[in-house]
Amino acid sequence: MFYYFSLLFNKYWKPILPIAVFSYDEGRNETNQFSIIFPFFHVLSFQFLMLELRKMNWWNYIHSNNPAATALLSKMGFTEKEKV
Repeated sequence: MFYYFSLLFNKYWKPILPIAVFSYDEGRNETNQFSIIFPFFHVLSFQFLMLELRKMNWWNYIHSNNPAATALLSKMGFTEKEKV
């Protein structure tokens, strides 16, 4: 995430809000930061927002007019009973 952020910032020199969209099929626990730390010096601490689709409830977005939300519904958390 930091790599893409730094490339975009270097190209445009504009403020960027870093958001990572995770669409894994299985549940994972991801961290929302990247750090480079030495025992004697803290070099970098980069944080970003996370959107973990598997952990979101699809029911909250089923009636949305947002086409992006509709496209991401299939990756949101639902049970086999709720599957269409």
